[in-house]
Amino acid sequence: MQEFTTSGARHEWELFARKDWLDDSMLHLDGLLALLAPHVARSGYGGHFRDVYGTAVTVFTFRDGTYEPIDVW
Repeated sequence: MQEFTTSGARHEWELFARKDWLDDSMLHLDGLLALLAPHVARSGYGGHFRDVYGTAVTVFTFRDGTYEPIDVW
């Protein structure tokens, strides 16, 4: 994530989170990623999600102020 100070200096910080999303709330992930994407400092890996009992993961990436579209269902 990046933020600019009033003097124009750019600060970068990282955000790590683990969340147990209920199926009904999974669509909120799309909104959260849309809010975060414009502030991501470097393009690349954003994270992943998987079913609680599954082994396959779905990876999402950030690039140019947006994120790679993900299919939640």
